[in-house]
Amino acid sequence: MPEGESPDQHRNRFKWLHREGALSDEELDQRLAVVDVNGPDWAESAVPVPSMSLN
Repeated sequence: MPEGESPDQHRNRFKWLHREGALSDEELDQRLAVVDVNGPDWAESAVPVPSMSLN
């Protein structure tokens, strides 16, 4: 999922694609399920966190 977008923005995008005919009912359900499974913290986990290395 694109960085900087909330789960609500993704749900709205998928619903719009469904209304436009780009997604079937099944595809919409699958994509919404992915957003719901990842929960509100998905955006934080999508951004790599720099790690500290000890030399």
